[in-house]
Amino acid sequence: MSGPEARARVLRGALDCVTRQGFAGTTVTDVARAAGVSRASVYRWFPGGRDEIFAATVAAEVARFYGAMAAAVADAPDLATTVERALGFAHRELRANAALQALLATEPEPLLRFLDHEYAATLGWVTDHLRSVLAAEAAAGRVRPGVDLDQAAGFVATVGISVMATPGRCDLADPAAVATFVRQELLAGILVGPGA
Repeated sequence: MSGPEARARVLRGALDCVTRQGFAGTTVTDVARAAGVSRASVYRWFPGGRDEIFAATVAAEVARFYGAMAAAVADAPDLATTVERALGFAHRELRANAALQALLATEPEPLLRFLDHEYAATLGWVTDHLRSVLAAEAAAGRVRPGVDLDQAAGFVATVGISVMATPGRCDLADPAAVATFVRQELLAGILVGPGA
């Protein structure tokens, strides 16, 4: 078994264990057993032990989530549709994620600590994606004069990630409410025309 394949097995095993037992109830031995490898092998791949395994597991899940989100918005025709689809996708996926829901209910503090560690990378990825979509909007003449594309992309990414985590008064289960929020509040100062 190759190094990357073995690491992936350990991360899958860790995710299974954490979903059933939480962070506090999961040992390196549990992870090794779930992955079908020895405890020594787990330490060879993750010398930092449990915390390193958990951090890598959360990082892998965050990467998987945003990769799936990128696929879900890949064919969106404009910025507003991109953001609307992203918020809808996030709502559905986060509610359906058994591990996330279990950990939020029982051990939110360690989960949030691990997620916080991933925030900068996540924000960078989302900002870069939105910057390219905004550049296309600018080329089509749909961006308000004077809008800095980098700042606008960063703003939309920051607010979008925040709304995914804590929707507030925006009902992410209601596509019409999401469209109103995105077009009339989030993007109104950035875009001109009917897409805003």
